[in-house]
Amino acid sequence: MKPQSDSQPLWSLQGEEAQWTLSIQGHWSAQLRNAPPERDHPGASPLRPPSADAILAACPDSLQRLTVETHGLQSWHSAMLPALLYNLREKLEARQAELVIHSEEPSLQALMELARPDEHPPETSRPLSLLEQLGQRALDWELAISAGALSLAEFIAGLGRLCVGRARMRWRDLLDAMSESGTQALPIITLVSLLVGSILAFVGALQLRDFGAEVYIAEMVGIAVAREMAAMMTAIVMAGRTGAAFAAHLATMQVNQEVDALKTLGVSPFDFLSMPRMLALTLMMPMLYIYACVISMGGGLLVALMALGLEPAVFVQRILDGVALQHFAIGLLKSLCFGALIGLVSCHVGLASGRSAAAVGQAATRSVVISIVGIILIDSLFAIISTYTGV
Repeated sequence: MKPQSDSQPLWSLQGEEAQWTLSIQGHWSAQLRNAPPERDHPGASPLRPPSADAILAACPDSLQRLTVETHGLQSWHSAMLPALLYNLREKLEARQAELVIHSEEPSLQALMELARPDEHPPETSRPLSLLEQLGQRALDWELAISAGALSLAEFIAGLGRLCVGRARMRWRDLLDAMSESGTQALPIITLVSLLVGSILAFVGALQLRDFGAEVYIAEMVGIAVAREMAAMMTAIVMAGRTGAAFAAHLATMQVNQEVDALKTLGVSPFDFLSMPRMLALTLMMPMLYIYACVISMGGGLLVALMALGLEPAVFVQRILDGVALQHFAIGLLKSLCFGALIGLVSCHVGLASGRSAAAVGQAATRSVVISIVGIILIDSLFAIISTYTGV
């Protein structure tokens, strides 16, 4: 069966000197794909699909502009006509000539645009001034703070749903998260706390020795550890260890579209994924703080025993007498706030990450950086409040 009637031409070429017009007409159907294109020049048959070489061979070497008219085109196949026009354009550009397409077919124009995505390169924007850069940075911070506030509100609402038994959270996930952010973190917390207590004792011993007041090393280590160092160092370690792990885990689930699957099933990703991790960090941080206090004071005791010759019983008694419970209460409250902050930041950054492998690493990095900055800010607020209240 012939692909087309012999009485209906597919194309015609006319013009003079540098301006020529290629008229496309008739039915460029899928059956014509099996017909071999004409590769001879001027005498090529208009009843068969031409090649770009055959069309250009029929034009003079002085050709500067070839206009394609498709007013007579009745039907066309998406794999044949756009390919011809694309080849024509490439060959004309090699000859420093121009191809202009006049078509009433929007789909044909769209295909030609897709074939040349770099035809209209984006305009280079001027560099932003310092004031504009500051404004852009302020807008970015505003968006980040707004998103964080929404996550905090969602956390509070999730706690309400949990209290009334409506939160869709598995208790097994909570226990796993508590194990990951609690018992599994004990080795690194032990090492860091022991070193922090030892360093505080060494620094204090050097200063107090000049005044013959080495016995006050116990009060200095106790107050510094209970009020500041135990809570802050534990929080920083947990931000770098557990917070980054939570953010990377949730970001990986975002990349694998597991979060989208939960939304499709009607399950809130916040309740199912974020709530167990945030609760685990909030509950375990005070316990880790108490453990860090004991280990840090033990490190100070070792230094006092070896460097100053202070009796262990004296050291412990002076801590019990000189370190008031309010210092431990402040440290305990700080650790509670630090745990909620790390959980909120890590889960929010993980769920808001992109969908690439690089986005997973960026989410972990952002989680650590934002958490540490937030820890320092919260500690500063506690210091200011304590100064004005006298606590």
